[in-house]
Amino acid sequence: MTEKKRFLSFMLIAFGGGWLMMALGMLLGGMWYQILLSAGMFAPLLGVLVSHGSLRGERTGIRWKPDMRGVGKWYIAAWLGPGVLTIVCAAWYYLLLPGRFDGTMSYLAAQLPEGTELPFPLPVLAAIQIVQAFTYVPFLNMLLAVGEEAGWRGYLTPYLTKRLGRTGGLLVSGAVWGAWHWPLILLAGYEYGTGYPGAPYTGMALMCAACAAMGIVLSFLYDRAGSIWAPALAHGAINAAAGIGMLFMRAEETSLFLGPTPFGLLSGVPLFALAIWLLLKKGNR
Repeated sequence: MTEKKRFLSFMLIAFGGGWLMMALGMLLGGMWYQILLSAGMFAPLLGVLVSHGSLRGERTGIRWKPDMRGVGKWYIAAWLGPGVLTIVCAAWYYLLLPGRFDGTMSYLAAQLPEGTELPFPLPVLAAIQIVQAFTYVPFLNMLLAVGEEAGWRGYLTPYLTKRLGRTGGLLVSGAVWGAWHWPLILLAGYEYGTGYPGAPYTGMALMCAACAAMGIVLSFLYDRAGSIWAPALAHGAINAAAGIGMLFMRAEETSLFLGPTPFGLLSGVPLFALAIWLLLKKGNR
């Protein structure tokens, strides 16, 4: 199989398999939504396996084996960095739009099942969720996120980099990653909710831009750590921490387009700034 055919095969399976799981999840709803969305995260990994006939590094180019010697700090950055970035993004958002900050955590209260009586105050529940996002949850999420990272950062980014250059490869592969989420944004209000100007199409465009920025960060960690497990851990940490800013939203908010997650138009400014800095950083081009 030629390299072009491998690429086309990868894209077909990554998108076809992922979108099928998303469609089934939205159709069945309930617990199946999360189960099938989690299963869909392995579609890019499956695409690599089918297109290359193996997942071994010598066949795919994916660097699997973790080696902590001299690069441990990058795994720590992958573990804790996304949470710190999420807090910075949320703080920036609420600084710009202080009227959207709700210290009573009415949004968090609204997410609880009707009739739920907590044995402790809401701030304690919020603190528990934040501690979880900074401790063990990133490692649990990593086991799912590696399915995406093996495809996007492990295979697709190097493939496109060879043809488009470093900057082009990073931006296009990140945009492809964002487009992979489109059915959820289009049909389920994923990431941005509803009711924002141009919905859902502006959300679909913003997701591509935000994923391009986040992809630069994840690729940087992959390059520095030398193993796909570093961006997988960071991806897991992103998923664990992304909702921290939402703990302080007003209950009546239906749109996350502006923020406060790292993928919002306003709240994402620190993420975009970090991505641009890494992209222009000497020695990273």
